[in-house]
Amino acid sequence: MKRHRILILAPDLPYPIRAGGNMRMGSIIQGLSMTSDIHIACVASEVFRETYDWVASIGGTIAHISPTPLSKRKLWLQRIKAIITRCNLVHNDRENRFFKSQFEMFDPDLVWLETPYLLRYAIGWRNQVPIVVDFWGTSEGQERDYRHAQGFYKLWQWLRWQTFRGSELKYSHLGNDIITVTPLLLLLCRSIIPPWADMIFFAIDKPRPA
Repeated sequence: MKRHRILILAPDLPYPIRAGGNMRMGSIIQGLSMTSDIHIACVASEVFRETYDWVASIGGTIAHISPTPLSKRKLWLQRIKAIITRCNLVHNDRENRFFKSQFEMFDPDLVWLETPYLLRYAIGWRNQVPIVVDFWGTSEGQERDYRHAQGFYKLWQWLRWQTFRGSELKYSHLGNDIITVTPLLLLLCRSIIPPWADMIFFAIDKPRPA
C-alpha cells in the first residue's frame, strides 16, 4: 500500500506530554504515522532530545520556528487590535515563510492542521492539496471561562471569547475537512461554518447513550 506524505502544522510540540493538547497531538500523529510519512512543522522555542527520539520512533521528521518575541507595547497593541477586529490571529510574515518553506520542501499529499487557527498560513495551498483541520483549542473554552467569570474580569473574558469566535468565523470554513474530538465540538463547527462551505465533518468520539 502506498504511504502518503502528510505535513502537520502544529502550534506547539506534540511531545513530551505536558498537557491535554500535547496528548491529543501526539496520539493523532502517532496514528497517522502508521500509514503515512509524517513531517511536523511547529512553533516552539526549542525541540528537546526526547521529542526528536519520539519523532524518530514513528519514522517522522520535525522542524520548528521560535515564537516571535514581542515588547509589552506591541503585545498590548496587538490585543487592542484583536478586540477591535474580533480576530486574535496575527499573520506573522516570519512564521508564514517558515511554513511555506516546509510545504515546498516536503511536497505533501495532505496538510493536517492542529487547530483551525493555523489556516491563516495554509489557505494558499487549498487548490494544491486537501487540508484537514483538527478542531480544538476553540472559542468554546473561552465561552466557558466567560460564563464562570465575575466582575470586571467577566468583561475581559467576554472580549477574549469574541476575538476567538471571530477568528473561527473568519477562517474555519476555508479548509476541506474538519475533525473534532466530541459531538459538542461538532455542533460548534456546524454553528460557525456556513452551509454553503463544501466540507466534511468527523467526530472522533461517538455520543454516549443516555
